[in-house]
Amino acid sequence: MTKIFELNIETNLSEFDTLLADGGDLYHDTPGLVETAGRVAMLIDDQNILYAQKNITLSTPAVMAYRFYFDPNSVTMADGDTMTIAWIRLSGSPWYQGQVEVRKNGANYELRAMQRVETGDGWSSWFIIPDDQMIIEVRCLRATSTSSNDGELKLWIDELLKATIENMDSYDYWTAISSFRVTVENVDAGTSGTIYFDEIVLNDDGNYIGVADAAPELQPVSLARMVQLNYTYFMNYSQGMGDNVLTLSETTIAIGLTLFSTFATFKELWVGYDGFDFVDDIQRDLVQAAIGELIPE
Repeated sequence: MTKIFELNIETNLSEFDTLLADGGDLYHDTPGLVETAGRVAMLIDDQNILYAQKNITLSTPAVMAYRFYFDPNSVTMADGDTMTIAWIRLSGSPWYQGQVEVRKNGANYELRAMQRVETGDGWSSWFIIPDDQMIIEVRCLRATSTSSNDGELKLWIDELLKATIENMDSYDYWTAISSFRVTVENVDAGTSGTIYFDEIVLNDDGNYIGVADAAPELQPVSLARMVQLNYTYFMNYSQGMGDNVLTLSETTIAIGLTLFSTFATFKELWVGYDGFDFVDDIQRDLVQAAIGELIPE
């Protein structure tokens, strides 16, 4: 996958090129939507535009995919009200190549996506979305010429393909694509609340992007390697107890279980121990899941 950008938004909003904050209504917030440190927050308290924008240059302006995490966060909207939450921007009129919109339909939030075609806007249908964090992904394919109608739009919501629109005359405007933004625009009066965005990726090969990898809580350490390095310590400790009890700290277990490839050495070292002293049942369950054997109470 050829990524044009990947914005993780961990500690601030410096990854963006342009911010329109409307007096502080757009800001960095914690925690992130993907077990990461940060996210973009947009406070809607009027009809003013908010956006966080990243400039882009497509190396091959023929196909692209973009993915972001979004949470409507119970934003107040009247039945039938809509707002734009993402744009693929152009450097000139008509100013957009693609959009993502949200609306309220009865008790539900709904979402749709579009890409610009020669005769106007090629929208997908509306699809119900949760009032919770979700993954939105859109893939846009440019038509091969001004006379062909072989462009395409695909929309995924939480990794489920919701829409495929084919036969689109989407050749025009691609060379003028200049930026991507998450945004609050075209807001109806009375809409209020705070919405969130996170983990924004755009590529220009059109490959499916999918979920973001959550940052590990601890540095990746092989469990087998950890036990090897501490073999002498563990053995001396257990023998010194007299009753052959091995105590593993919560930190030690967490480090070992963060990322690992094999449990062979770990399982071998447990052979001969007939008693275990765990801090709590969570610790016991973690180790039991790791070695795949029932640990006696």
